[in-house]
Parts: sequence; C-alpha cells; structure tokens
Amino acid sequence: MEKVNIHTFGRLGENAVKAFCLTNRNGMEVEIIEYGARIRSLKIPAGSGKKEITVGFDSLERYLGYNVYFGAILGRTANRTAGAAFSLDGKTYQLSANAGGSHLHGGAQGFDRVLWHGEDVSGDMPAVRFTYTAKDGEEGYPGTVHVSVTYTLDDDNCLHLDFGASSEQATPVDMTTHVYFNLNGVPQGTVENELVQVHASNYMEKDPTLNVTGKILPVEGTAFDLRSPEVLGKVAGAAVFNPILVLDGDAGQTREIARVSLPDGSCGYTISATGYAMQVFNAYAVAADLKSKGVETDLPVACGLCLEPMGFPNAVNLPELPQNILRPGENYSHHIKFAFWF
Repeated sequence: MEKVNIHTFGRLGENAVKAFCLTNRNGMEVEIIEYGARIRSLKIPAGSGKKEITVGFDSLERYLGYNVYFGAILGRTANRTAGAAFSLDGKTYQLSANAGGSHLHGGAQGFDRVLWHGEDVSGDMPAVRFTYTAKDGEEGYPGTVHVSVTYTLDDDNCLHLDFGASSEQATPVDMTTHVYFNLNGVPQGTVENELVQVHASNYMEKDPTLNVTGKILPVEGTAFDLRSPEVLGKVAGAAVFNPILVLDGDAGQTREIARVSLPDGSCGYTISATGYAMQVFNAYAVAADLKSKGVETDLPVACGLCLEPMGFPNAVNLPELPQNILRPGENYSHHIKFAFWF
C-alpha cells in the first residue's frame, strides 16, 4: 500500500491543486490539499467502515468562496492584530483590515487563501511537506518569509504538524491550524456533547473588538475553566464559545495541552503543542454564517471544535507579552500533535 496517494483536487487558474492522502497501518486517513495547506478530511475506523471527523468541503470552488478557514494553516500571524497595525524597530506597518478594524488570521489573502507547494517526504511514516514564500509587503507585513508545514501520520494514530519559517527582515510570525474536528461524525454531528479538558489556569481578556488587551485572568469561577473535563454544550450554552486560554507548562516544550472525547470514551484525541495560548472555538454559528452568505450546507450548529495552539495574539502591540518576532538568521518552529484513539 502506498503511504501517500496524490491526486488533483481542482484547478486554480493554470495551476493544478494537488491533494495528498496519508494512510497508516490502522486504517486512519488524512487528506491535505495545497490550497491553504489545509486538512480537508480525516477519517478514523468505526465499526466495519470509517467515520469522517473533519469539517470540510468536497470541492475547491467551495473553499474559494465565503471563508470559514476550514482545516487551513493560518499566518503570517493567527488571530487578531488590533487596529490592523503595529510598530517594529521604529517603523509602523499597516496591515490589511479584514475583520472590522482588525487584522485577522493573516489578512484577506493570508496563508489560508494561497497555493502552497506540496511534496511527499515520507520516510518510515507517510509525510507531506508544504512550502510557501510570502513576499515583502504581502498583506502589509515586512520582509520576504519562507514558511513550511510538514504533516506526518504515524502508526500510533498521531498526526504531527511541524511548522518552520525564516525571514529576510524582522517580522511577526505565529502560525497554527484551523482544523475543525467532530468526533460524532461530519456532517450530521454536533460537538455539544463532547467532553473537553484544557490544561490552562488563565485566560486572556478581550476588548469589545475581540482583541486581547494583554490582561491575563484566572479561569477559576468562569465558564472558561476547563481544567477538568466539561461537556462543551454545558459551558458554552446556546452561543458561540471562543476563549483564548493561556496554556500551563513550558511553551518551549511539546506538552499535552488538551483532551477531547465522546461521553462513552469510545474515541477521542489529545493535543500536544509548543505554544503559549490556544483559542477554543465551538463553531456554533458557522452553519448560519454560511447560509447567510448563500452557501448551501447541511452542517448543524456547533458543527466542529477548533482548537488553535499559538503564541500570544496581538503580542506585537503588547510589549509586556512574549513576542512573536522572527529576525534574519533565526528559525521559527512550532509543533502540534493530535493523538487519536478509536
């Protein structure tokens, strides 16, 4: 059996958009496409068949439409930059403002909206490396940046994401994945019954524009206290749930940061990562957003759970926080591991 199956998913202008399907010996399958270097599908064995647990589209044309970031790599910086601007080394840079007056997930044409180059780099395990060069001035950022993300699927049912970057000029870099998982199955299931635990004793305060203020507060006594397993629908209520939690432990080390499972424990996953923070997003209104834009969908409310390990959002405007600045001669790296059981 081939470790990586490659086929054409669609075309973007004159360019074929390739899809890479990784399979391990246990029958777990992950498909990643070059557009946005995004996870389009992840299937786990279930009974005599397989269960789709990733929210995604079945055609490139749908990804090109209204943007809900399904499965995509986010960058240069994930989350919001307040005022869509920052100052670095005495110079002010104006970023694209694609979320009101803020800059969100790398801008209108961030890493999720560009064509990466994929290459099978399998060794003992199936692996695909995606690369992209972001030019100086792209979405307002300084410096040409060479970025990569390598997906590896091992036989312990772990999906590894290894991010790398180098820059020709000082610039913010903070990448993550925006994959939505749903252990109940896609598209019919909702994640409201899932048990969620996040190893985070604090969260980041947000202002009315949803930008973090830099103030870090204890989760104790709030709906954001997920230090013990909680039913997602219970803590979220019938509403969007999207706190940014400050992860316990050493951000320079890959450590377990979250656990998610079905109530009966029949399947689940853990997340390990190197980041400082993680956004928890229950996608409560995603289906309604799609329908409001004329996009046909059979997704329910809370169609997926998106857990986004990252650095501190808006850190470039908050000098009291650890910074996400990549300088010439340095190498950016970030590791995320999803470990599944079924």
